[in-house]
Amino acid sequence: MSNALIARQNQIKPFLLNAQKQINSLLGDEQKAKRFLAASLVIASDSSLNRCRPDSIVQALVGIAMADLNVDKNIGHAYLVAYGDSAQLQIGYKGFIQLLYRAGWQVKAFPVYLCDEFSMSFDGWDNKVALNANFDSRDEGDRDWVFHNLRGIYVVSRNVVTKDEYSTFVSKKVIEKLRLFSPNQKDNQYTKPDDKERLSKGLPIGIWANWYVEMAQAKAIKKIAKVLPIGDSRVAMILAADDKTEDGIKVDYIKTADEGMVIDITVNEESDLISSIDAAETVEDLTALLPET
Repeated sequence: MSNALIARQNQIKPFLLNAQKQINSLLGDEQKAKRFLAASLVIASDSSLNRCRPDSIVQALVGIAMADLNVDKNIGHAYLVAYGDSAQLQIGYKGFIQLLYRAGWQVKAFPVYLCDEFSMSFDGWDNKVALNANFDSRDEGDRDWVFHNLRGIYVVSRNVVTKDEYSTFVSKKVIEKLRLFSPNQKDNQYTKPDDKERLSKGLPIGIWANWYVEMAQAKAIKKIAKVLPIGDSRVAMILAADDKTEDGIKVDYIKTADEGMVIDITVNEESDLISSIDAAETVEDLTALLPET
């Protein structure tokens, strides 16, 4: 392990250990929490998050624990995405599927491309849908082809008990409106030159560039989730917190998990903490910033 990685982990450990009791409570299983914390330290030390403050990384990790999703980004439940000097929690489409299943809803989301035959008609309560996917013409391995040729996402949900169904088609125009509103799709002081060029051409960057369909599916699933009757309060709170993140508002997941309602991080709170973290020179200095437990 490199000295730089050891130093980075030493920066993060005090904040992560301070959240250990809360993570244990959220996951409800000590062994599960230990595995979560071990995986979290690996995720938190990822080079893509090098510019992110340790407190913002742990905030996002507590959000994943609150949602009871898998922290391993390879599973696809949730991701930590760098935005400036903050880590942003991004729930993936598999994570939304897991959350809704927990709330009693099965969900499927199908990408529709310009080369496919697709029709959707309405007859009272029922939607009649026909999708004939042209797999020979699809070039889903080319990320820019995917971006230019996606027509939209068809998403359908079914209640596991009542068998009630909801379905909708979310067009690319709607998906693009949501993407362009996202803070991690805007030019800022941390944006790389290649990404600046892509943004100037209207192309996605970061996680949206590499996983455009998956991100589009996540937005489509979340859109249908808003009309579903969801009785699981934790799922409803995670959806509300994700709405805040989409609007560029930073969520205090630590306070949210404690108080049972979505709490924002105020500008003053964040400015004071940033100054204190910047001034810290040792692990002991960082540990002194943590609230007493």
